[in-house]
Amino acid sequence: MKTQTQVFDPDGDLTFILTHHPNTVIESRDFTPELGLGFDLNLDSKEPDEEHEVRMQVSSKHLTLASPVFKAMLRHSFREGAGLREFGSVEIPLPEDNPDAFSILMNIIHAKNKAVPRHMSLPLLTTIAILVDKYELHESTDLFANTWIDALKTSMPETFCKQLISWICITWVFRRPAEFTWASFVAIKQSTGLGFETVYEDFDTLPIPGEIIEAINMQREQAMEKILECLRIVVHGIQESKSHHCPAHRQECEALLLGTLLRSASKFKLWPIMESPYPGLSFKEVSYGIGALYIKSFCSQERGVYYATADDSHGIKTILKAELKEIEMHLRGLQLKDFINPL
Repeated sequence: MKTQTQVFDPDGDLTFILTHHPNTVIESRDFTPELGLGFDLNLDSKEPDEEHEVRMQVSSKHLTLASPVFKAMLRHSFREGAGLREFGSVEIPLPEDNPDAFSILMNIIHAKNKAVPRHMSLPLLTTIAILVDKYELHESTDLFANTWIDALKTSMPETFCKQLISWICITWVFRRPAEFTWASFVAIKQSTGLGFETVYEDFDTLPIPGEIIEAINMQREQAMEKILECLRIVVHGIQESKSHHCPAHRQECEALLLGTLLRSASKFKLWPIMESPYPGLSFKEVSYGIGALYIKSFCSQERGVYYATADDSHGIKTILKAELKEIEMHLRGLQLKDFINPL
C-alpha cells in the first residue's frame, strides 16, 4: 500500500495513521495542505484513486493543549500515553477519520495558518465539523470556522435536503445562532416526517443531538396538526349540519361546498387526514394546499343580485386562510441557546 507522510512538527513525538479511501477526497476551492517533509509528491491526479496510508507527524504538546480528548488519550493511564512515556514516541491509528479534513485541523493546531484554506466546500466543512466535535477542538478552530461559514452562508438552501442537514450540523457544532435558527426553520417547514436519514444517508455520523431533531419534528407536527384540525372541524360541521355556511341554509349549497372542499383537499393530500407524524407531507405542502383549495357554493353559480355577490365558498376559505396565517406567524426556527447545557 502506498504511503504519504505529512510532517507538521519535525520533532513531533506522535504519529497519526489514517487511511485514504478511494473516491473520498473532499476538495476545497483553495485547499493546499501543509505537506511537510517526506511527503510523497508522486501522486499524479491522473492515476487511479487507490487506498493508501497517510501518516501525520505531530506534536503531542500541541495536541494536548488544543484538545481535551487527546489530552485524556495521552495520559499515563492509557496505552497511548504509556507508550509515549516509555519510548518517547507513539503511533496512533485513526482509521475512521478523513485525512483531508484532519490535515487542515493539524495545520490549525500547529499554527501553520498559511496552509489553512479560507474557503471550502460544504462537504469538507461538514467533515471538519464532525472531527471538531469528536476531538473537542471548538476553541482552536473558532476563527477559521467563522471565516468558512461566512463565505458559504449565502448559499444556504431553502429546501429540505442533504445540504440543509449539513448546515444544521455545522451551525450547531460551531455555535452560529442566526444560521442555526434559519436552517432549523427551513427543516420545520419542509421536512416530511420520513426521517432525516432518508435524505442524508450517513446521518448517524453527524453530531446533531437527538433533542434538536425531536424539536424540529415536534414543531412541524404541531403546526400541521393545528391547520389540519381546523380543516377537520369545518368538514365535520358541514357533514353533521352543525354549521350553516350558506346564508340561505340551502342543503344543495352545503352539499356542493362539502363536495368541492373534499375533492380539492384530496387532490392536495389533505383529506382524508392522515395520522401524525403525517409521513410524506411537509408543512409547506399543507400551506400551499390550503391556499389553493377550490371550494364552490351553489349560490355562487346562480344569477341574481344577492347571489351574484356572494362569496364563492361562503367564508370557508377565509376561515382556513386566517387559521393558516395565525400558525405561520408563530412558526419559528429553534434557538441554539435552548440546546446548550450550561457549564
